[in-house]
Amino acid sequence: MATGCRAGEAAGQDGLDLVNLDMETASIFGRERARLKRSGNIIPDFDILIAASALRHNVTLLTNNRRDFERIEGLTIESV
Repeated sequence: MATGCRAGEAAGQDGLDLVNLDMETASIFGRERARLKRSGNIIPDFDILIAASALRHNVTLLTNNRRDFERIEGLTIESV
């Protein structure tokens, strides 16, 4: 996590944690994007990256976009 970052400080004050994009997240992203493309169910790259981050950190994804995120294997989602 970047230090001295205003966004990071604000997020920390709101009880949110910022996560870095690491190699494991990138690997999950690539695997899921390839799987979705093969099956003809591609979703926007940013949605795949968000899902990959949630999978990497083993957290539930809160969303109002169930339609796209339900396509990601192993992702726990909750509607908000």
